[in-house]
Amino acid sequence: MNIIQQDGNLYLSTKYLKTFSTPNTIKKWRTRYSEAWIMVDETAYMNYNSIPKGTKKHIGSVDRVISLENKKATQSKVKELLHDAYWYKFSFYKSIYECETSFTTEQVTKFSRLHSVFQTILDLKEKESFRQLELLLEAFNDLFPGKYKTKQAFSQAILKAKVEGVMSIALDKRTFGNNNRENRATTPQVDYVIAALVAYNGKLTNAEMLEKANAYFLENGLKQLGLSWMKKQRREWLKNIEIYKSRYGQIEATKKMPFASMKHASYVHGQWQCDGVKIPFWKDGFKSSILVYVIDNCSKKIIGYAIGDTENGEVIKSAIRNAVYSTGVLPNELVMDNHSFTRTISAANFEGLLNKVGAKLTKTSNPQHKSIVERYSRNLHSLYKFYPGFLGLGIRSKSLDFLVSAEQTGKYAKNFKSEAEIIAITASVVMDYNNKAQRGKTPNQIFEENPHPNPIVLNQFNRAELLPNQQEKKISRGQITIYRGIEKFEYQLPAALYQKWNDETVIISYDDLEDGIYLFDKSNGEGIKFLQLKGKINNAIALQTDADILALNKTKGKRNGIETAAKKQLQNLSIAAHGIDPEAQYKVNPLITPKDIIKELAENANLKSCVEAAGVIISELPTTNETFDMPAALKPIKKDSNPFTVTNNKIEVIDPTKLLDDDFDN
Repeated sequence: MNIIQQDGNLYLSTKYLKTFSTPNTIKKWRTRYSEAWIMVDETAYMNYNSIPKGTKKHIGSVDRVISLENKKATQSKVKELLHDAYWYKFSFYKSIYECETSFTTEQVTKFSRLHSVFQTILDLKEKESFRQLELLLEAFNDLFPGKYKTKQAFSQAILKAKVEGVMSIALDKRTFGNNNRENRATTPQVDYVIAALVAYNGKLTNAEMLEKANAYFLENGLKQLGLSWMKKQRREWLKNIEIYKSRYGQIEATKKMPFASMKHASYVHGQWQCDGVKIPFWKDGFKSSILVYVIDNCSKKIIGYAIGDTENGEVIKSAIRNAVYSTGVLPNELVMDNHSFTRTISAANFEGLLNKVGAKLTKTSNPQHKSIVERYSRNLHSLYKFYPGFLGLGIRSKSLDFLVSAEQTGKYAKNFKSEAEIIAITASVVMDYNNKAQRGKTPNQIFEENPHPNPIVLNQFNRAELLPNQQEKKISRGQITIYRGIEKFEYQLPAALYQKWNDETVIISYDDLEDGIYLFDKSNGEGIKFLQLKGKINNAIALQTDADILALNKTKGKRNGIETAAKKQLQNLSIAAHGIDPEAQYKVNPLITPKDIIKELAENANLKSCVEAAGVIISELPTTNETFDMPAALKPIKKDSNPFTVTNNKIEVIDPTKLLDDDFDN
């Protein structure tokens, strides 16, 4: 807290005072006005009435100080509420938009986020009578930059959401570019000169910069400027961190940059963190293994891991996949190193999945962002050390307890661990870690007691996007064929999907070809169908079983279904076209009717002369009657009337070649 009100007096913290006075001055005040100070939670506060008048003039009145601090507190609360609505509560509204099958997953995420944020704004205004529209707009624009440029537009949107429902705003297709431009008192040409002079590492004074700038302005016919204006421009341009760095260096610029204070997630799956750690045992030939593990920020539970020789992309993806499969959900945020894996196609696909369902991938080189997973790696080593062959943390360790003596190192060099031993030991260590109390409760207990209110649950196709094998394949003759050596794996489309997807290139994903493959739309990544391995039919009649005959009939029925669907599409097209223009058939047919050469010779004397000059006897040319007519406006085909009638019942004629809908899915 920056201010405290006690016994009718206002007290300001040293942090607040440093905004208006230097640390040395404040230190003198603590000596000179010692009776004006109080201590609260190890923070010193000074009585406002004891502050010298010169400083008090800059601080402002008591009412102004209290008003500003209350505004900051309110602003912080509003931003936190809208931030939670955007990142964590939006999934509650996803079902509203998932009902519309034409929306992509990405659109569903976008609409549900807008819905969640606007619903929070309405709750603030109605339940808490919040009236500070400016603060709401500022917090909203942090999440949706430039969507509403003015308070008036934002106010109208809130009113529309209140009257017509939040969905009327969430489904708004309009987009607003962030075209705000600063109102400049100078021109870009003048700004460029001033910025260059301020950035010069020779640290020119205001007077020296003014002298050089005015010389340039005079030479180029620009207006001369004054010293006070130059001082103001210098202050403004030093706010640019690149100019500040150019003038004073990287170290000083770093001191001006903000820093993050990391807070643990409030509930499970709010954030996952992924990292790799060296397993402290030697394998054959003094080799080591890497454990890549995923830890939940809230519970500190290890929810997925994988072991490999190096921290490569496949091991990282296996660990993440293991975490997703074990929980069935994705986190709101996944934090991981800015590793070379993050620049691979697999990582790009995974990041696309996260964005599509409303999660976020944070790639960072700052260890502070991964403070949880970095800190708890030591806990793993404290469990590994109970097994013989433990090598400690090596030269990275600052603790003697995690350094191994030369005698132990020599001993372990003769007794290497097998791959199976390392896997078994690691599985035991992870289990012990999750069952060991660290803050009064075990990670497993905290994980169970703090469920996510609206987790991002993955459907069948979302999970399939995480499978290890992905590639592009073209569908040919209604099926996908994959060769592995001399083996051939075939997967056939159902008849309902044939017309749309045959001869199209799709993305397939699979773990084991024997289990089947998942098909995805190449254009937007949406799932299409899961296909099982196509069965084989005995060719020889003597060897055919009932199952073979049934499969053969299904194939025949599938072909008939495809032809029927094609005819129906053409018929519906013809009906629609003739509904617009009754003479559509007669207007189109001439465009696709082959030319009759005899008719052309009879109508064109010049053409006839050229042909006869070439020695062709026109009377001997054969006649042709080949034509192709577009279908006329056919009426929908009616089913034959039922030949048999039983009282209160109807019996239909069954076509043995037409399969039930269920058969098309096999």
